[in-house]
Amino acid sequence: MSARVQVNIRLKDRMEKELLRSHAYANGMSVSEWIRARCVYASDTVMPVIDSSPLSKTLWELNKHGVNLNQLMKFLHAHGLEGYTASDVRQVLAEERAVFARVTEMLRAIHREAEHYGVFLLDEKDGVEKTNDEDVAS
Repeated sequence: MSARVQVNIRLKDRMEKELLRSHAYANGMSVSEWIRARCVYASDTVMPVIDSSPLSKTLWELNKHGVNLNQLMKFLHAHGLEGYTASDVRQVLAEERAVFARVTEMLRAIHREAEHYGVFLLDEKDGVEKTNDEDVAS
C-alpha cells in the first residue's frame, strides 16, 4: 500500500466550503472522496467556461450611463425644465433604454450559454443554482 499524500486547497469563503460539503453529501461521499472522484478519477476533465469579459465592459458602460443620468437630473433640478426641451429629455431616456436593452440581451446570452453547457451559476447570496432552474429577468 502506498503512502497517503495530503493536498490542501484554499477556498474563497465559507460558502465554497459548504458547497463542497453539500456536493459530497448529495453523492454519499466525504469531501475528500468527492474531490478525488471529480478531480482525479473523472473521465470528463473538461470544465465549461464562460467568457465573462463582456461583463466588465458592460459594467463600465452602465457606470458611464449612470453618471450621465445623474448629471441630467442635477441639471434639471438646478435649472428646471426650462433648461431642457422635452424632446431632449426623451432622447436621453431613449438612449438609456437602448443601453438597458443591450445589457439585458447580453445577460440573456450568457444565461443561454450557461444553460447549453450545463454550467452552474453562483449567486453569493443564495448559493448555486443550475441555469435551467432559474429565469432571466424579462
